[in-house]
Amino acid sequence: MTRIKNPLGIRGKIGNLVYKRYHYGTVVSAYPDMSSAGCSPRQKVQRNKFQKAVGRAKQILDDPDLKSYYQNLPGNGSAFNKAVALFMKETGD
Repeated sequence: MTRIKNPLGIRGKIGNLVYKRYHYGTVVSAYPDMSSAGCSPRQKVQRNKFQKAVGRAKQILDDPDLKSYYQNLPGNGSAFNKAVALFMKETGD
């Protein structure tokens, strides 16, 4: 990582470089190669759970009565987001 002067306030990925802003200045680093990184067992469980939640939310959106029910639940977000959130809470660890 190299510190640079950054008068334009650049941040993010440009090519194979990543520009990061910290309180002490801007740092440039190489874009990480995550191609060989695998998922941990807990990540696989969580991804599977989320996939099921999304599938269930899509089913809910197909039913106008259920969609209306989820739209009227308290809180911000769409009926889809509320359905996913509720499914994730119900199937907790």
